[in-house]
Amino acid sequence: MANLPTDPNSAADQANAANVSRMEDLARQELENQAVAPRPAQSQRSPVSAPSLLDYVGEQSSLLRSATQHFRETPEKESLSYAAEWMLDNFYLVQQTLRQILEDMPPGFYRQLPKLAADPLAGYPRVYAVAQELVVIQTAHLDLDRVKRFIQLYQDITPLTMGELWALPVMLRLSSIECLAQAITRITGLVRQNAPPTMTLPRELTDDEIVANCIISLRTLATQDWQEFFESVSQVEQVLRGEPAGVYAKMDKETRDSYRKVVEDLSRFTGRSEQEIAQEAVSLAASYDPVILSRAAAKNLSSYGAETLRFAHAVPATWWRRARRGDRLKEIR
Repeated sequence: MANLPTDPNSAADQANAANVSRMEDLARQELENQAVAPRPAQSQRSPVSAPSLLDYVGEQSSLLRSATQHFRETPEKESLSYAAEWMLDNFYLVQQTLRQILEDMPPGFYRQLPKLAADPLAGYPRVYAVAQELVVIQTAHLDLDRVKRFIQLYQDITPLTMGELWALPVMLRLSSIECLAQAITRITGLVRQNAPPTMTLPRELTDDEIVANCIISLRTLATQDWQEFFESVSQVEQVLRGEPAGVYAKMDKETRDSYRKVVEDLSRFTGRSEQEIAQEAVSLAASYDPVILSRAAAKNLSSYGAETLRFAHAVPATWWRRARRGDRLKEIR
């Protein structure tokens, strides 16, 4: 009996299902190795420490600049390597990325990120380990649809904080730059004085290919709308969009961001998860008089929900006044 032709759609579906299953397995494996160190009190230092990733940026910049100069000085009679051509054509992008990392990750923001408690990345931000894993499993060639899917699967097991989600673009850039630096070191023989833990990519990938993939990834990261990405993967965002009057989803992005910031501040102060805070705020707003909610319009969730949480958690008035700066909350009249 002749074999029936294979349905290409069915084959594609099977391949997609296998890919999703693999990503789920990887997300679970990654989570099992990512116990987070307890958050220290404000007056205490973290029990697990490691050098700040920001401290490596200067060394990475110096190394990549030296490598580019090395490639420029290649005698004309010698043909440039594939990696050399990529670096010479895209060094401006590498420099731009390094500047953006420092601009987008102030030291205070970095210190607030949850840190891992166990090796090999003990003391480093959990979201950096997630970014490294994404770079490794995608062989340094980032596909942001796959990144989004991985983050969603990861959060089915344990949610990332909003700070971690905002930090993800920086951590993906840091991981791509470090992957690039490691490949360039092997190609040129330049010696590194200071480097974060090594990333291991599949052996079938050549260093020239790693350089090309890293630079393509830096281009991809530079063109992504990260506000849209954040709101598509943030579990807090999904909770807040369920508020009863349906007003939150219609707000502009600056206003939505200010409301999420209140949730973040309350979570940090009370020790409760951001998802719990957001859900309670929505629940409280849902129990409020719908006529007043209608009059209050956009103020319903922020004012009623968060103001009630202030009393429920006995947040000191002095701290709350600080949290309200920048017009984060508006009172219901």
